Amino acid sequence: MANPWFRMYSEFATDPKVQMMSEENQRRLVMLFCFKCNDSVTLHDEEVTFLLRISNESWLVTKAVFIDKGFIGKDNNILNWDKRQFSSDSSKNRVAEFRKRKKSSVSSSYDNEKQCNDDVTLHVTKCNAIDTEQNRYRTDTEEKEKEHTAGAVLQKPKKPQNDTDKKQNFETAALLALGIDLVLVQDFLKIRKTKLTQTAINAIAREAERAEITPSDAVQICIERSWQSFNSGWDWNPQQKSQKIPGQGIASGYQQHGQYTAKTAQNIINCQEWLEESSQ
Repeated sequence: MANPWFRMYSEFATDPKVQMMSEENQRRLVMLFCFKCNDSVTLHDEEVTFLLRISNESWLVTKAVFIDKGFIGKDNNILNWDKRQFSSDSSKNRVAEFRKRKKSSVSSSYDNEKQCNDDVTLHVTKCNAIDTEQNRYRTDTEEKEKEHTAGAVLQKPKKPQNDTDKKQNFETAALLALGIDLVLVQDFLKIRKTKLTQTAINAIAREAERAEITPSDAVQICIERSWQSFNSGWDWNPQQKSQKIPGQGIASGYQQHGQYTAKTAQNIINCQEWLEESSQ
């Protein structure tokens, strides 16, 4: 590939041979310099006249002037071109030489590495032994698995359980442990606006005990009145109290849910018996 540029000296503006020509011929001479840098231009008369956009007669007159002044030869080749243009201006040779040295360096490095490894004996083990039959079997198996995967309907992976699901599972399990029906638990969680903690659950059970009703009744009252919790001091309907078991009072209702110890249940029974004796 020729240079995309060429050297042009300032003496072009003062050289009598150049300045004694018309401006038209000076321009045509510079154009010839440009054609010389292009390998695709052959500098034949027909091609030159086409590129200069002039007639063949005009070119023959200009050509005679250039030959007479020693700018070109009869073959339109520019004279003394190599004296004015340096081979170092082109990077073609430098790049070719660099690539040659690089290729030689890589080849030499590979040969040295190969020579160093020739003295190493690779012991045949399970990890580095070449098993053609095993490799072929593994390849066939992998292809079958790919075909099976491509033809099968991909199932949507299940989403991992997030924090909301874990919170709801805890709340549901804690309320069910108090003996509350599952439907009431679900309805109560729907009207709750905040997270139901263990402390809040214990408070509901405690206030239900004070009101002498079961936690299930307390939760049902909360649902019917859209309460976030239950308090025995609030205006709740006494008619919705749970029916006591004769002879046992409310303690047995809590005792069957396992929410209180035997000592607490006995204290409640004693208090109830004392109230009954006092009323008599």
